[in-house]
Amino acid sequence: MIKKLLSLKQFQEEEDVQIVCCDPLYSGEGKNKHIHFQSSNLFPFYFLQVPDTSSRPQEKFSCAQAQQLVKGLLWSKLEGVSYEAKLCTRLTQQLSEELKGLVKTVCPPRYKMVCVVTLGKKAREDILVASRCLWDPHADSYTSFTYESTTLFCVATVFAVYCE
Repeated sequence: MIKKLLSLKQFQEEEDVQIVCCDPLYSGEGKNKHIHFQSSNLFPFYFLQVPDTSSRPQEKFSCAQAQQLVKGLLWSKLEGVSYEAKLCTRLTQQLSEELKGLVKTVCPPRYKMVCVVTLGKKAREDILVASRCLWDPHADSYTSFTYESTTLFCVATVFAVYCE
C-alpha cells in the first residue's frame, strides 16, 4: 500500500512524521492507527507499507527468468503442431507438468507452483483467459506467456505462492 506523505519542504522541516492510517485492513473498522517514523528513515515522498501479517521471503520469485523458460518451452514444443482435439488434450497435460518442473528449477525455496495451460483451436473468434486469486502481493507472483500459430493458441500461466 503506498501512502503520500508530505510535500518535500514540509518533509525536510519535520523531525518526526506521524501518519494516520484509516484503512480497515490494517486498523479495523472505524479506528485510526497512528504510526510514528523518523523522517531520516523515509523516502522523500512515498513509502511502502507492508502489513505485519505479510510474508517476507528472503528471495523472491523471478518473473522474468520464469517467463523466458515458459516462452522457450512453448516455442520448442508447439512449433509446427497443428490443432487436433485428441492430441491437444494430452499435450496440454504434458506441457503443464513440464512447465511446473522447469520453473521449479529456478524457483526459490518455500514457493509452491501452480501451472495452468489453456490450449485451443484458433478460429475467427477471440478468447480471453483470466484468473483470480487470493494471495499476498508482497510475496506471491505469477508469469504468463501466450503462443499463437495459424491453427492453435496456448496460454500458459505459472503462479508462485510463498508458503511459510
